[in-house]
Amino acid sequence: MKLKNLTGFLLIWVLLLVVFGCSPLKNVQVEERSGKRIAFIKEGVGSPSVIFESGFEGGMETWAGIIDSVAMYTSVYAYDRAGYGRSNLKDPPHSIEELAQQLHTNLIARNIPPPYVLVGYSGGALFISMFARLYPDKVKGVLMIDPTHPDLYDYLRENEALIYDLLFDYVGEGQRRYEFDLIKNSSKEFRDAPDFPDVPLIVLMAGRHTTLESEALRDKMLEFHEDLKKLSPYGTRYLIEDSGHSIHKSDPQLVVDHILGFLDGAN
Repeated sequence: MKLKNLTGFLLIWVLLLVVFGCSPLKNVQVEERSGKRIAFIKEGVGSPSVIFESGFEGGMETWAGIIDSVAMYTSVYAYDRAGYGRSNLKDPPHSIEELAQQLHTNLIARNIPPPYVLVGYSGGALFISMFARLYPDKVKGVLMIDPTHPDLYDYLRENEALIYDLLFDYVGEGQRRYEFDLIKNSSKEFRDAPDFPDVPLIVLMAGRHTTLESEALRDKMLEFHEDLKKLSPYGTRYLIEDSGHSIHKSDPQLVVDHILGFLDGAN
């Protein structure tokens, strides 16, 4: 496929994810402190608190349908990171560690009590993984949905240059470019980070290939996800055969069931 056609395909794919993969959310709140504005949802009652972290193609609207289902059983918190939705770009984080620290500060400010069940999709899995390392005593469990491995972008740069360039030259353009600057350094940052805690960990991996994936990349993704599972002695990995990258969109009930499993101790 020629570069121009491949670029167009990728941009259309991302646009479809953003436009058609998102639904309006209810009960969105917006708070502004010292010029920093954050949009978030805080629903439900109970413990543990479930914390949602989105990927790079959209904000908290990606969890539409899942938030309400989980909030029937316990408290939930989802938010838009800097530059998403109604959250502005005031004081964006300069590292993944700083992003996790900002999330922790937000949880305290909004009276979201631990313990936490962390749910992260795609690149958002990097952020909840760092959060778990920084605040291990506050985490009850972690669910990673087709997660990004800290070494992925180093691998793409060295072995899949076309995909790497497309991601950073096109998808990374705009006001949220800072996030791609963060993940460029994710490999080094995680090497220097504290260990992942010994908590229940579930890794859900998409079974359907995309047009851009080579067999070598697919094999590497399997290796990456197996590596993530091994972060915890209580880690498990599930291959969701009939789903693409957005598992929480194609099978939201599966994701809800895994989250609820943390609540009753099944995981």
